[in-house]
Amino acid sequence: MMGVRPVGRNAADPTGAASTMHVVHVIPGLGRGGAETVLYGVLAAMRDDAAIRHTVVSLTPGSEFDFSGIGVTAIEMDAHRGVPLPGDAIRLRARIASLRPDVVQGWMYHGNLAAAACSPRGVPVLFGIHHALDDLSAEKRLTRLVIRVGALAARRRAAAVAYCSDRGRSQHEAIGYPPDRSEYLPNGFDLDRFRPAVDEAERATIRARLGLPERAMVIGSVARLHPVKNHIGLLESFAGLAVEHPDAFLVMAGRGVVDSEGSLLRTIERLGIDRRVRLLGPRDDVPVLLRAFDVFASASLAEAFPVSIGEALSSGVPCVATDVGDCAALV
Repeated sequence: MMGVRPVGRNAADPTGAASTMHVVHVIPGLGRGGAETVLYGVLAAMRDDAAIRHTVVSLTPGSEFDFSGIGVTAIEMDAHRGVPLPGDAIRLRARIASLRPDVVQGWMYHGNLAAAACSPRGVPVLFGIHHALDDLSAEKRLTRLVIRVGALAARRRAAAVAYCSDRGRSQHEAIGYPPDRSEYLPNGFDLDRFRPAVDEAERATIRARLGLPERAMVIGSVARLHPVKNHIGLLESFAGLAVEHPDAFLVMAGRGVVDSEGSLLRTIERLGIDRRVRLLGPRDDVPVLLRAFDVFASASLAEAFPVSIGEALSSGVPCVATDVGDCAALV
């Protein structure tokens, strides 16, 4: 993995006999976010690779993915607390040691720090950065602190730092992440799952399920509810468009994007677009949903190499996006 030679008990013996590399992945949680989706896709594609064995250690319980055939364990940290306690670190250190990894791969800021602090000495630790720094002010104060501390941890502990965003790599190196150990690994997309609609009949069927007119101009968004995703800004932009285009509809999907969420509903009512917006919440059928869209829109204040835009483009849907992270290059 990125030139790292295994050093643990699973490394090849001096005679050159083949062996299995054991990679332990440390990630904050397994909800349906971009980095989590990438992890799942990579591991699902490598299930039959006998040369590498994978175990996922989640800092928090629960998973929205089917990791059948792949070891998954959690240390039961309280996801709402956000800050690990000494007991969490002790449990994580013991859990990683018991797995006897050859390589520990961190995912996202908290996973990177946890991997750096709790991995056995002598085992290479890789950092995975799935973020760009276009708007640090939109992040929570704790997240900003973790990003800064991560730079110090990367210089001291990381054998390599993998970035999915080229712009994100430059931004992180500017605040102290080691440039001599950086790797640019853009996200990939499954073109068998994400494909254009076969014909207009397929699109019409999907739209009918969503209560959308067959001839509507459908603008779609798939993003978890978070200030950095700028759902309010997208709604305000759509309201201006809707005045000139009475056939336009906005479909918003993602974790937290539901009818019961106060700020979204208040904005929709204030703008007078309640009949033109669909809030779908988290979806398991995103590949199908995308085929109903005419345009995919991302109003994010910050991104890295967004999975949602890549999936939309793979589905043949043109994208309109803010110029953050690698969005412009991807489009």
